[in-house]
Amino acid sequence: GIGTQKRNQTYFNTLLKNLKSSSMDDKYKNYLVVAFDFTGCMSSGGKGVHGMPIVDHDNRSIINYVIRHPTLKNYPIYTMGHSWGGHTAMTSLLHDDEHIKKAVAFNPYNSHVDCTYSIKPTLKIFTPFIYLYFLLRFGHTSTYKVVDAIKYTSNPKMIICGGVDQIVKSKHAYQKFLKVQDENVNLRYLKDVTHFSYLSDEAGQYFTEHISFPRKDPIDFKSLECEKINHLNIPLLEEIVKFLKQ
Repeated sequence: GIGTQKRNQTYFNTLLKNLKSSSMDDKYKNYLVVAFDFTGCMSSGGKGVHGMPIVDHDNRSIINYVIRHPTLKNYPIYTMGHSWGGHTAMTSLLHDDEHIKKAVAFNPYNSHVDCTYSIKPTLKIFTPFIYLYFLLRFGHTSTYKVVDAIKYTSNPKMIICGGVDQIVKSKHAYQKFLKVQDENVNLRYLKDVTHFSYLSDEAGQYFTEHISFPRKDPIDFKSLECEKINHLNIPLLEEIVKFLKQ
């Protein structure tokens, strides 16, 4: 999921509306969604356990719960995420590919380290030490990359990259994904799209200008016009629905 402000929709809302619409077959109406908001997720391991790879452990706990639940285990599992969540959605396949049917990622980071110095660029010079810390603290799951999920799993995947994404630097990420792409990957590069590919062009630009990180000035949430960031990229979401139905 994505951490959103009050009254702000997520792309899950539109996906569910499409999946549950009366025009679709009955078998596509019964979707259950676990929306994993990353806000506060790095506190789940307790004091002294801090770092982005903890999300992989949290996500794996959710999947383990679902596949053991007497009712939920009968549902096919699809993972979907944006940005850091896109990384998690894809790398979930590296430990649960037998349980996950398909994965979708909007503007995903390739690795945890990429995400870390995207948020704090000054940390880039410490990349080897951050990598080692993650490895010692969280084990081999901290090394998972989206390119590994593409190379080593055969599950159908859809990955969307934005051409003017200044947060993930999607052009570079896209080149990495393109090198290992196979027939199981629907890789999309949207030339004029920002980091927020699930939003309309106008909403994505507004989000980028007023909310995106990293930034020098604090966000003035009171002045935000929430309706301007609720306009979704409907054609893209409809493509994803078709991908899930195939």
